[in-house]
Amino acid sequence: MKYGVRYLAIVFTAASGLLTLLSSLANYTFFFDTVVHFRLQYALAAGFSLLALGVLRAKVWSLVAAIVLVVNLSFIVPYYLPNDSPQSTTSLASLDVMSINVLSSNTNVEAIRREIEKFKPDILVLQEIVPRWFTALADVSAQYPNQVHAVREDNFGIWLLSKYPVVDQEIIPWGSVELPTATFRYPVGDHLVRIVAMHPMSPADPEGVRWRNEQLRNIAARYKTTDDPLLVIGDLNTTSFSPIFEEFIQRLDLKDSRQGFGLQSTWPAWAFNPLMITLDHCLVSEGVHVIRREVGDYVGSDHLPVYVEVVLSE
Repeated sequence: MKYGVRYLAIVFTAASGLLTLLSSLANYTFFFDTVVHFRLQYALAAGFSLLALGVLRAKVWSLVAAIVLVVNLSFIVPYYLPNDSPQSTTSLASLDVMSINVLSSNTNVEAIRREIEKFKPDILVLQEIVPRWFTALADVSAQYPNQVHAVREDNFGIWLLSKYPVVDQEIIPWGSVELPTATFRYPVGDHLVRIVAMHPMSPADPEGVRWRNEQLRNIAARYKTTDDPLLVIGDLNTTSFSPIFEEFIQRLDLKDSRQGFGLQSTWPAWAFNPLMITLDHCLVSEGVHVIRREVGDYVGSDHLPVYVEVVLSE
């Protein structure tokens, strides 16, 4: 039994260590881009292995497990540190937004309706909108008269809706595959906040990775010089641990809304939470402060909904 535990702990340490090392090469190949997303899982494997190896007094392998654990925790811990939200928000203008990847093949329309009704967001972002979903949610659409949409037969239809008047509504086809990005400017107090809703290509193969990265870079280039407060939301088909995510937020000088709220994993929705990753994001610019962020309930999709409430600096 003792030797079996030692063997498994060493295997887990070696595997998580190797995958952690390969994650540093995520810019170079499709495989490395895939392994970079699982830092939480590598940290858990290294942590459990460290406990076992420590008890068994395997000093060298304990040190290796500790290094793997610390490296991966350095990417995770910042999400649990306090954010920059002001102490008092009662006098500040606010808005709340919700993003749901409904899953084009999902038939649980009532679950989607219930989740929207539960949060009642000012702005609603729906992804994977095929004609059937566009028709099924007509009653929801009636509550959000200001909207812009691109309904498609594939998994990349998008629908951006607002309860209140907006300006500069636009659907922008990006990249060589022309996947739609939906955008408008939403009045919040004395500001017009630029809302950008997007669902880049799934990185299921090398070409998908290239198209995803292309869309993210195109959006970053378009809005890099905007004077508006910026809120980018949707299923970005990448985690915060990938180089393209880091490049995107740096080019637009955005903050991850999860800071202070934890990882809040969203995919796959049916999995045990420690095995999940976060693909659904809300990113905000300087002066936009996140005061509430939640992951919603299971709605029949492979993604969980995301709800975010923000206030704007005066």
